[in-house]
Amino acid sequence: MKNIILFYLLNILNIFLFAQPAIDETLLGSAFCHHFSGFITKSGILQELKVDGPYTIFAPNDDALLKLPRGTIYAMSNPENEEEMLKLREFVGKYIVKGTYDIAKLKTVKELTTINNFKIVVQPGFRDTKVNGILLEHKDLKSKGALIHTVGTIFP
Repeated sequence: MKNIILFYLLNILNIFLFAQPAIDETLLGSAFCHHFSGFITKSGILQELKVDGPYTIFAPNDDALLKLPRGTIYAMSNPENEEEMLKLREFVGKYIVKGTYDIAKLKTVKELTTINNFKIVVQPGFRDTKVNGILLEHKDLKSKGALIHTVGTIFP
């Protein structure tokens, strides 16, 4: 009986100590990517990421998204037809790469291809790494099924 109780206690402890949050929870918890978290969910890509991972996400932070033309965030948050949904999926897909690329691994590659065939040029530096000329701000945020880096500017 003691072994059974110990087994269950160790499993519960393992869940609390080592479980990683879901992708959307990590984005929301970062306090920097609320809009992108909504976009990734609304686009339906989040469900795909949960099944086919792991992935690396270069998530634009809220400040970057607020620089988009007025009304863009609202329109992307509320796609009303198939065309708008496709635009949202295209936008979100530009920031997602199949595979896990932590900061150390990024220093070994020159280019990555996103899930919708957008090219990301990696520029490793001694202290900082850039993608498409944009400095990675928050690096190696771990989530279940993805590794997340944040960027302060949207990709062209």
